[in-house]
Amino acid sequence: RGYAVVLASLPLGPNREAGNPLNEMIDELLPQVYRAAELGYVDVNRLAIAGQSFGGYGTGAIISGTNLFRAALAVSGIYDLAGTYGYLDENGGSFWIGWSEAGQARMGTHPWANVMRYLENSPYYRADRIHTPLLLIHGDKDMAYHDAQKLFTALRRLDRPVQLATYGGMGHVIYEWTRPNAMDAARRIVGFVQDH
Repeated sequence: RGYAVVLASLPLGPNREAGNPLNEMIDELLPQVYRAAELGYVDVNRLAIAGQSFGGYGTGAIISGTNLFRAALAVSGIYDLAGTYGYLDENGGSFWIGWSEAGQARMGTHPWANVMRYLENSPYYRADRIHTPLLLIHGDKDMAYHDAQKLFTALRRLDRPVQLATYGGMGHVIYEWTRPNAMDAARRIVGFVQDH
């Protein structure tokens, strides 16, 4: 179709090891993209980026640090590490505490010990740096749906090109959604990339 879509699923340092995933993702991905362009595999003027879950976070993180991509697609992502930390799940559990401190987010501690690490690694707090057209896709039954709403609202407030596609009753991963919703999401993704 004349464009490439880079998946923002980047391996970082081991869980439980404090890090700065936002900058680590940018530093990991961009040299690979430029090398692929140098070898003739991709045209840097016809690239999109996409990711789901932590890859959705990666999409938001990367477009907050570069304008290389012509379109971005984030599915079921997390964008505000500090704000998400204290959310309870529907059973009253605190999934986000472990995920934030020692899981994929790799903050290494709670927000009160290093709030700047949380803010600096949150695409939400870097929304003013995002200029890439972004399609946010989220089921409203996913634990992180509030983050998609927040990033959408921030980008809309900043007058940036953003769309939010919400799917009622759907959870975290598209392959578990109803067939009509999954098909609609797929059509939206292809159409969004083609438009940009």
